[in-house]
Amino acid sequence: MKKGTLGVLTFMGMVLGLAATEFCVQAADEPLPLNIIRAPKSVVIDGKLDEWVLSAPATYEVDASASDRSARTCAMWDDKNLYLAFRVRDASPMKNGGNDPSSAFKTGDALHLYLGAGKEPVKAQADGGPDDFHILMTMQQGKPAIFAFRQQKAGTVKPVQISSPATKIELAWMGPVPGAEMAVQPESDRKGQGYMAEIKIPLEFFDGFKPEPGRKVAADVAVDFSDSSGTKNLAKVWWTRGASQILDIPTELRFERNLWGQAIFRGNGEIPLITDNSDLFVVPAPGAVNVDGDLSEWDLSCAYGPHYVDAQLKDKFNVTWTAMYDAQALYLGAVFNADGRFENDGGVNNVWWQGDSIEFRMAAGSRASYATRMQPTCSAEDRW
Repeated sequence: MKKGTLGVLTFMGMVLGLAATEFCVQAADEPLPLNIIRAPKSVVIDGKLDEWVLSAPATYEVDASASDRSARTCAMWDDKNLYLAFRVRDASPMKNGGNDPSSAFKTGDALHLYLGAGKEPVKAQADGGPDDFHILMTMQQGKPAIFAFRQQKAGTVKPVQISSPATKIELAWMGPVPGAEMAVQPESDRKGQGYMAEIKIPLEFFDGFKPEPGRKVAADVAVDFSDSSGTKNLAKVWWTRGASQILDIPTELRFERNLWGQAIFRGNGEIPLITDNSDLFVVPAPGAVNVDGDLSEWDLSCAYGPHYVDAQLKDKFNVTWTAMYDAQALYLGAVFNADGRFENDGGVNNVWWQGDSIEFRMAAGSRASYATRMQPTCSAEDRW
């Protein structure tokens, strides 16, 4: 992990204060992970995502022109559960006409989690190992179906063989995930129809796996899109490997472990690299704000960024903004990813070319040109 810098500003009338401290960010030569955020409070599985930190989604789509076939996924954890939230744009949202969860990926919409709970995030082989899990999540006959597949499992005597005229696969175990929960809420906005899904998976299902802050694991997420009737799948897209053509059942059940990405478990209050949400939201400060360079008391659910100048260096040099207000002040936070600390050797009149600096302009009238919105909170739709 590289060390970057973090600046916090507060603005009230003509008074401006600045403090700086160090902040951990993803190294530039590492692929961006799926951030699994420490849940800030108890999570209720109702599909509304009110308790969620939604500032670091994994974003993926079937293709750039398919506005109705795209997805964003967030993940959180606590001491007992792993939580997933999917926001899917889909012209025929969450329809699955099948009645067999083991082949639900062929009969309509479905969601997928691939997780390697072992100590080797990167593997060269395509087959899943004893610590690798594939979990399918969908709604069938009006009820959640959360079903898992494993290629290897301790104590397996006779693997299950699934075959087609073209190929076959052996699975050590498959079955429902005990204690798992799922809720789905339909939604529509200016970009089309879709749904939000919220899932809870007990950590004990992963054979005693106990996450901790900083732990890296192999992971991928994926979405199946159905036809308009919800009786067959037309497309599938993974976060790490993109879209795929539809194949036979054993081929689609292959783990392809060597193609998974990585996920990282974040600690309390840790801010991951954030995906641009296209708007700067100014939200109420949840409590007293100390201008000390520490954002632990901030509401970071509506952060704006990262922004960068050079696309080839976007993972190395970028800035993410966040803003809050109370009855006395407007507070601005800037999270920097850079090689050094925030510093500047210039004077007042040449500060902009002698080092790091921050410039903030705000039109307080009703004719503001940019999407800077002061509001009680930003909705799940706004945030991601």
